[in-house]
Parts: sequence; structure tokens; C-alpha cells
Amino acid sequence: MTRAVIFDFFGVLYRNIAGAEKQIDQDMLRFIQKCHGTYKTALLSNADSSLRIKLEELGLSSLFDKIILSKEVGVQKPDPKIFQLTLDLLYTKPEETIFIDDSAQNVATANSLGIKSIRFVSAPQLKNDLERLLIDNANPASTSP
Repeated sequence: MTRAVIFDFFGVLYRNIAGAEKQIDQDMLRFIQKCHGTYKTALLSNADSSLRIKLEELGLSSLFDKIILSKEVGVQKPDPKIFQLTLDLLYTKPEETIFIDDSAQNVATANSLGIKSIRFVSAPQLKNDLERLLIDNANPASTSP
């Protein structure tokens, strides 16, 4: 059963939209708000503490139960240690967690640790992939031949 969803910031929540300058993706913001009501949520980013300050200024920090910034913890994605640290802070197991990132390398590392992972391309794609993961997870027999 899924208990937590971990989001990347750059390239997932904050990105170029329709060729414009980088901005907060409002569809992703609504999606994270919806997840936060049901699952533990975390933001995992290879950023420094200035991101934490920006999230506070924008009123977004409350969407996440934990905010893990690589420059604050001394290890960055795709190092497996930062994923384990995030799981420990959320009190979840890999198989109870979904990780969303736009980097294939980060997704591959998380997958290798047993974390269900989705490579972000667009909000509609993420919604479809996540719904499929949650349905399969809720009904393991649905994946049996």
C-alpha cells in the first residue's frame, strides 16, 4: 500500500511551461495538494537552503511533510543515501513509496532501491502513470496473468 509520494522540484513542480520562463506548474501544484491530503509528501531536491526560503515565501512549504535539500544533508541525487534518508524521515519503506522526477538517472536509482518511480514528462502523463501505479498497488491480483 502506498503511504508516501516524493516529488522533485526543478523539472516537475518548477519548470518551463509552454515555452515561457520557468514557473510553478499550477496543474502540478493542485496535484500535490491532492496527494498531501491522502499521502505523506516530501520534496527532494539537489538544491540549497535558498529553495526552502523560496517555498516559505510562496506558501508552498506546507504542502510537504518533509523537505530534503541535498546541500543541507550533504548528499545528492542520484546517490542512494539521499533516497534512504528520505524514506527514514517519512517512516516509510521503499515499496510503500512513489518517487517522481524528470531525471532518468534519479528514477533508475530509486527503482533499484525498490521505490516505485515515475519519470515526469507532463502533468497528464504523471496523472495516468500514478493512477495506474495506485490501482495496481491497491489490487496486486490485477497484475497477475
